[in-house]
Amino acid sequence: MDEFSVCKNIVLDVIDAVWECINDENRSDIEHFIRCQDYHSEERFQVSTLLDRTPNTLPIINRHANKNISQIQVAPQRDPFACGYHTFHNALEALKATLARDESQADHFLHRVRDPIFYQLKRDRLYKHLLSRVIELDQSTYPWTFKDLNIGVMERSYMSWLLQHSPHLRHVGSDALVELPDFCQGSLTNLVMEVSEFHRMEDIFGRFQSKTHHSQAFLVGSTNHWFAFVVNKVGENLEGFYLDSRNKDLMGKSEEQLKEMVKLHYDNNAKIGWPVDHRPWREAMMLQSFLDTQFAIDFIFDCCHGSINFSSTVLKMHILGLVNDFRQHVFQVESQV
Repeated sequence: MDEFSVCKNIVLDVIDAVWECINDENRSDIEHFIRCQDYHSEERFQVSTLLDRTPNTLPIINRHANKNISQIQVAPQRDPFACGYHTFHNALEALKATLARDESQADHFLHRVRDPIFYQLKRDRLYKHLLSRVIELDQSTYPWTFKDLNIGVMERSYMSWLLQHSPHLRHVGSDALVELPDFCQGSLTNLVMEVSEFHRMEDIFGRFQSKTHHSQAFLVGSTNHWFAFVVNKVGENLEGFYLDSRNKDLMGKSEEQLKEMVKLHYDNNAKIGWPVDHRPWREAMMLQSFLDTQFAIDFIFDCCHGSINFSSTVLKMHILGLVNDFRQHVFQVESQV
């Protein structure tokens, strides 16, 4: 990165920080003036090439063994309830990197996901946007109350509202980020999605087949956790970026290895005096979240790649689920006779 790029990125970060702390009004005009053009560029490139540099200043936790998917290290989550805020921030910055006009700008955005200070600035602004909505609605019912908001959990309705109204999305467009709060094997098998959601997902995945270049950020709900997954298509090449505030190395791990990770996590919590009440239930929830994360990453990437069809695959999962439930029920009845 040359001296001009370094100075420019410092100026951009100062502008971002100032406007995050004060107000988003007119920010886009100032930012646009300094950048000379928007994030979107006709000259697209594979962002994963930045991860192959020597030396590499973007730490990678792991890479998928069979697919072009990289897990980028992000700012660690300190608040146990804040995964949704981290996910929104990580998804947006990684998406900007895929839309950048050059490698220098992409590198700038990817470094933001590792910066805890920049995350906190973004989190504070997101909170203020949600607070303005709470004040506007003036409700006494969950989740749009001061008490609910101050718990710190990114509720589904909060995420949906931010994706429609957050000024942070003015450069990329709200349709470039999609929330998938129930995108796990169990929910898809049980067909919790409405028909309109099926059509929406088919349209999203279809864009990767019909366009030469395309980027999409997915904000995925995994049991009791949010994480970000960004997919970028450049010509015939597809790349994915997994960003998770847990920073756990999950890709390629067997279920037994994941169980060991869960056990170690709660053993360490016990050593430092964190509460371990209902530990079996907590361990089961974390394990299921890890498994659902693995499933979602592979499934989304394969749908974007076109190697599987979303609707037909989900319907097959549902039919197999019904058959398995029927078999279990029959065997249970026969054993009782």
